[in-house]
Amino acid sequence: TGDTIISIHGTIDDNTAIIICNNDTLLPPHSGNFTFSRIKLASGINSFRITARDAAHNYATPILFSVTKTDGSLIYIDNTHTGSSDGSIRHPYKTLAEGVSASAINGTIIIKSGTYNEGTAFKQGQKIQSEKGGVLLNCGTSPYYVVGSISFDRINFTGDDKILDIRNGNSFSMVSCTLFIKKDGITINSCRSINITDFKVSKNKLSIQSNGKALSFSSCDTVRISFGRVDSCGDAGIAISGAKHFYIKNVLFNGLRSEGLQTTLSSGKVGYSTFVNNLNGINTVKSSIDIENTLFSNCEAYAIYDSAGTFKAKFNLFYKNDISNSNSPDGIDSSSSLFVDPLFESNTDYFLAENSPAKTASATGGEIGWRGTSFSGKRGAAPSIISPITGYAINRAIPLRFSTDKLNSDLSLLKITSNGKTLTPTASTTDDNNNVWCYLPINSTDINSICCITFGNTYYICQHTLPKLEFESDSISVFSRFYKDQSPSELKITTDNGWVSSINKFKDTLFTLATSPVLTYSDSFFINNIGQAFRLWRYRFNLESETNNILDNNTNNKIAQIKDLHFVPSPYKPHIRKNGIIRYRLSKDIDVQITIYDRIGSTIKTYSFISGVIGATSGVNEISWDGKNESGLDVSSGVYIAEVKTTDKQSIARVKFILSRAK
Repeated sequence: TGDTIISIHGTIDDNTAIIICNNDTLLPPHSGNFTFSRIKLASGINSFRITARDAAHNYATPILFSVTKTDGSLIYIDNTHTGSSDGSIRHPYKTLAEGVSASAINGTIIIKSGTYNEGTAFKQGQKIQSEKGGVLLNCGTSPYYVVGSISFDRINFTGDDKILDIRNGNSFSMVSCTLFIKKDGITINSCRSINITDFKVSKNKLSIQSNGKALSFSSCDTVRISFGRVDSCGDAGIAISGAKHFYIKNVLFNGLRSEGLQTTLSSGKVGYSTFVNNLNGINTVKSSIDIENTLFSNCEAYAIYDSAGTFKAKFNLFYKNDISNSNSPDGIDSSSSLFVDPLFESNTDYFLAENSPAKTASATGGEIGWRGTSFSGKRGAAPSIISPITGYAINRAIPLRFSTDKLNSDLSLLKITSNGKTLTPTASTTDDNNNVWCYLPINSTDINSICCITFGNTYYICQHTLPKLEFESDSISVFSRFYKDQSPSELKITTDNGWVSSINKFKDTLFTLATSPVLTYSDSFFINNIGQAFRLWRYRFNLESETNNILDNNTNNKIAQIKDLHFVPSPYKPHIRKNGIIRYRLSKDIDVQITIYDRIGSTIKTYSFISGVIGATSGVNEISWDGKNESGLDVSSGVYIAEVKTTDKQSIARVKFILSRAK
């Protein structure tokens, strides 16, 4: 495209999920569709990564794509091209040196897949991009050299010594790049702004152990490094010296001979990262550093070693760090930190098992470590939203309640959206009625819609499921069913198309108290028609609407539910037990599809069952899997996901399990 501003549109099957596109985030609800508007394209290839996270902290498989903004400044390189070359897309240059030489300062170079065994000096401000990935630049014994700003997008690097030497630039950017290093990886001196994201650094496969530092920054103003990993590739993973501010976020440091992160005369923050199997996790010299939501495990010496500096460590996990968690233990806030086994799912990616205590150990009540995220409910003593009180409204408003009695009367931090519109809450006149803080106004059009409640930096997703009334009998004239001698005039219930939208009296509450005069789920009760004479109707609450079941147009036809999904045994060892079992329970006969995925979301095996047969019948179903893919080949050891869903896509359940072929 030649456009500078674009929008990205998509659909989503979970309208309560958070959607993340690069650095932009959309909070729910989405009503099946989402849009990222006014995205500004730079010249050349613009890479995008969209993923989603549901309320249970499961991440969707990322969607990766790119949009190229074309203009006359683009230079193309393809070392497989034959014939004349002018740098155009049809006649690209054959070598990296030719393309760099022909490209202007601040120009964009697009490299086609292949290995380019040549060194060069890039020009100020150039953007080096891979057309479709699969590019490997091998500098040999001389590093790629740059004086000034530079950016790299989806480029892989290797070399016999230092790979990149960057000096005196305004900015350095690296996105979706991998470095295979033998000694030093990247060295940057005197750069104002550094941004490295979605990266991987590991040792050269031909070397037993690399020496030096994977990423080294000296006298740089701002250093931001996120979403990547540094594995067994040197004396130090990341070394920062003389930085005014640095931020390390969502990075795995694994198997470094000295320290994962080394800071000198710098100030910054480490968050949502994992340090495992290093000599020291962090070595800080005359630096000031905040460390939060981070995991330190199996460091041979210290998790945090401080020399003449200061650090504050809160909401972290420490486990089996041989000498000590720190030589300055006062910097660790023991009241917010954990000192237990993190229970890794594997010793390759260091993802957390589902029962890991680190899954809920962060400052926001979510997962810590390099897969953690700040999107969650607030934990600790501060008030947090529990929920709207499901199935219950007063004067056409749902009460919102909090976890403590310390309620803030200021509603300015509260934002409520539903079906694309903003709802204005009204303050509660008292805070002693089940911690009700404020009321969410509703009407009949809001019933069963998804609502996102945002309070400061936290959020809560809920559904407006109100109880439905069933008509049971003709009018009667008996008043004895009222509690505590209540007269009919003291109970008033208003409905919208059969849904309860307002209840008054009986202390304005229906389900939350256990003592009289409160009606229980199954109690019959009476409605006053409010006329010259009392006319009472007998109704009963429909219990299905009080649970999370959603009714279709035929109220007697429940949508099928999938419950009690398990994979046994886990770990599943095919050489010991021929078949693993996918076990689940259905509430009714319905067509079912089972899909087994690997960790990255690739389909391994699919089963389909017609309603009424084994696998798609009401009650318990058990389906065998022999550890093979669709081609009949054995799959490798690893983490897999079994997904069971009804073919009408109304119900879905997933379970993780481990397959191990280790004997």
